[in-house]
Amino acid sequence: MKTRVITSIFITAVLVAILLLSETFVFSAALSVLAVIAVNEIMRVFALDKKYAVSIPAYIIAAAMPTLSFIMQRVFDIPEYKFIVALALVLFVF
Repeated sequence: MKTRVITSIFITAVLVAILLLSETFVFSAALSVLAVIAVNEIMRVFALDKKYAVSIPAYIIAAAMPTLSFIMQRVFDIPEYKFIVALALVLFVF
């Protein structure tokens, strides 16, 4: 129980720091890391982590989405939702 409390305090401090930097690249990089961790957990639950034809593209997309949406929004002034919808349509077609 003591370990969980210490871990939760540490994670809360990290998340507060990330939220304070939400207008910077640090926020999208942190979201990318969390997305890859979440996809990894889902892949392990469904025993897909060793099926590389499925898992590697999922990891790449999970890591790229927050970063690319940040770049599209800041550099090219494209609203984030338009980029995500366009990418979803491309992925749906292929």
